[in-house]
Amino acid sequence: MRPVLLYAGLCAPIAALFLLFPGIDTAASRVFYDSAQGFFLAGSTPVWVVEAGVPWIVRAMIVLAVIAALWLAIARRPLWRLDAKVLVFLVAATALGPGLIANTVLKDHWGRARPNQITEFGGTREFTPAPLLADQCARNCAFVSGHAALGFSLVSFALLLPFGWRRRTAIAGALAFGALVGLGRIAGGKHFLSDVVFAGLIIFATSWVLYQAIVGRDLLASPLAQRAGRAFGLLTAAPFGARLALWGAAVMLIEIAAIGWIDRPLATYFREHDAARPFFAFVGPFGLALPYLVVLGIAFAALRWGGAVPRFEPWAARMRAAARIPALLFASIALSGMLVDLLKVIVGRPRPKLLFASGAYEFSWIGLGADHWSFPSGHAATAAALAAALWCLWPQPLLLYAILAALVAASRVVMGAHYLSDVIMGGFIGILVSRALATAYARGRLPFRLGPSPAAEPVLPPGE
Repeated sequence: MRPVLLYAGLCAPIAALFLLFPGIDTAASRVFYDSAQGFFLAGSTPVWVVEAGVPWIVRAMIVLAVIAALWLAIARRPLWRLDAKVLVFLVAATALGPGLIANTVLKDHWGRARPNQITEFGGTREFTPAPLLADQCARNCAFVSGHAALGFSLVSFALLLPFGWRRRTAIAGALAFGALVGLGRIAGGKHFLSDVVFAGLIIFATSWVLYQAIVGRDLLASPLAQRAGRAFGLLTAAPFGARLALWGAAVMLIEIAAIGWIDRPLATYFREHDAARPFFAFVGPFGLALPYLVVLGIAFAALRWGGAVPRFEPWAARMRAAARIPALLFASIALSGMLVDLLKVIVGRPRPKLLFASGAYEFSWIGLGADHWSFPSGHAATAAALAAALWCLWPQPLLLYAILAALVAASRVVMGAHYLSDVIMGGFIGILVSRALATAYARGRLPFRLGPSPAAEPVLPPGE
């Protein structure tokens, strides 16, 4: 209770200061305003970096959280400090602070005009002191700064450090970064000083309260959370068919959302922004199936029958045992590729280039030309099948497999060869085929087992 009272004691005089002396806001904005040029730094490189860079930082945070969650779910151990309760905290802090409070509740409902919209700076609307409600803006208004809120949200990561000078330094650094982002928004005429200050106060308070509840008091260990966990455990402990049905349903929902609302805007974005193309043009060919099949086929033949050569007879048994590795990899890539190619012809989805050439987007069904073989992505299927098969053999470098496969899949979207839904379905097929083959191998249903007994898990043992 004492920290709450202290924080309230800090916020109250700050609110009174901006309410009683509203000229502070206009004076701060006037520093960056010229009657002839307006907000003269609005188009400058530093301000542009702030506007364009902060959303990418947030995307990176989301990607990190997704990777950490996948790592925790599959590897059964946390990545760095990112265990289950920390991931819940990070997601909740980002969604509640910058997401719900700052960018939804306040910006869309507080009605405060931005500096470049008020009469004092060449606009037509009236200035309103913070934190009063106003009717000068319909949506995406000034109070509070969304960009600054996203910058301040890095304090959530700082709170994860152990108590001490490193934690205090990290918190100060996160707050300084949010203030720097806010300064850029003030310089560009998009926000007042109070918009930035209140964003910082709200985000820090939200992050601290959620940290204390979720991480400090271990909310996930509460009776309610335990009951929810037991209910979820019934799902995760379900037979393979039920789990497959759940995963399939989840993928279908994602596919519906992607096809309906994401595919076209994302394809348009990467058509207009090609800065990343040189990198992904290099990455993309790693999703071609043929080179892998040739190398793996030769490796299998050499290991399977190479022991017949007199010089290699002492190692014949080990070579035959090792042949199961290229056999699994070859079968995973080949079978997933055949399934994907069959679906390509049946579905007949136009590639993104036809969307921009003629507006073609809907599935044509039975596509007989390469331009109508967009769904699913063969490159994504190959990369995912290879990654999943390697994971079944050597589970430890899972994160590396996932990142490399994701880069190959992303290259198809960035290069305009596929839609997002194409690569998601291709990846799902690749993983499904590899997992099914590995399970069949491990249970002795196929000639090359991955374990010493029919009930073994699909992990390669150290010896035969």
